[in-house]
Amino acid sequence: MLIDYHIHLKGRYQREFLDKYIENGVNKGIKEFCITEHVHRFKETIDIPNRIIKKFGDNENTNFMKEWWTERCTKTIDEYVNFIQGVKDEGYPVKLGCEMDFLDEPILKSIVKDYPWDFIIGSVHWIQGWGFDHLDREWTWQSRDIDLVYKKYFNLIKEAAKSGMFDVIGHFDVIKVFGYYPSGEWSSLVEETLEEIIQNKIGIEVNTAGWRKPIGEIYPGEKILKQCKKYGIHITLGSDAHKVEEVGYGFDRALMLLDKIGYRFLTIYDKRKDYQIPIEDKANGNI
Repeated sequence: MLIDYHIHLKGRYQREFLDKYIENGVNKGIKEFCITEHVHRFKETIDIPNRIIKKFGDNENTNFMKEWWTERCTKTIDEYVNFIQGVKDEGYPVKLGCEMDFLDEPILKSIVKDYPWDFIIGSVHWIQGWGFDHLDREWTWQSRDIDLVYKKYFNLIKEAAKSGMFDVIGHFDVIKVFGYYPSGEWSSLVEETLEEIIQNKIGIEVNTAGWRKPIGEIYPGEKILKQCKKYGIHITLGSDAHKVEEVGYGFDRALMLLDKIGYRFLTIYDKRKDYQIPIEDKANGNI
């Protein structure tokens, strides 16, 4: 069975809009979709940038975060949850998900606890108020100590794994998005982080969006995926679609990679409980 467990509805919460996503996915053989709205779209989180500014200072990066976040903070959680639950009850092959930035903010813990999520992705997009993966802001990397950036990033991923808030870690090595790497070997950072993921019994997302980014690589990369397989870490598969045409993006390529590595199962979720499903032979039409 083929799934897409990372989809964003970058538009109105309407059946007609969702139908386009589902139709495109079904045409690619996808049988189950998890809609994973960004938490920054919810009005309930509007004060987070102000709290980040208080914590890390009033500077160009934190001010950008505030402007960027506030512009997108236009929906309520109830609007989203009611919409997805409604179409789910009607028989749509969807699950109620959320992609949540790992920020040490009480409101995020409340959001995890207070709503009937099927699945929650934990992601890191911000390091002390610096949005490191914005495609129009690569210039903000120029003055950075890359070794320190990687250390801070993976420390946040470890904390996310330990938090108990998430089912999987999203785009595990997205920090490589522009192709900047530490001066030395960074495998120890990865190893330590995978150990936290194992100990806390969560999974990792295989995210094909990296093939659409400057780095041109899947998240996580093949070497890390091999480590995940070796350690028995469960995986989901997601396109990180923000447009209709991105649903199921690169899945043929991803499935070939997973087969090469030896993954035979994907993980699906229902009410935060995980279930293993076989990755069947697409060549025979069984997906």
